[in-house]
Amino acid sequence: MLVTIWPIFGLIYLGFILARFAWSSPEFWGAAERINYWLLFPALLIGSLASAPVHGHRGPLPIFVHLESLHITRRNQILLG
Repeated sequence: MLVTIWPIFGLIYLGFILARFAWSSPEFWGAAERINYWLLFPALLIGSLASAPVHGHRGPLPIFVHLESLHITRRNQILLG
């Protein structure tokens, strides 16, 4: 289990070190957080859901996943211009 979560903590620690030693301005971190929250994380979520095995699953899950991905994509288009 440690092998699967150490990259997450490594990235958190790297962000802490970069912010602590003033690698960039505070405006950069605000923009980076917005891009991560509104663009990169939804893209990761959609990519993970798209590659998840759903064969043999009965019910509305595949339709829900498709509709939610369309919703996230449309929301990002509106927010990013």
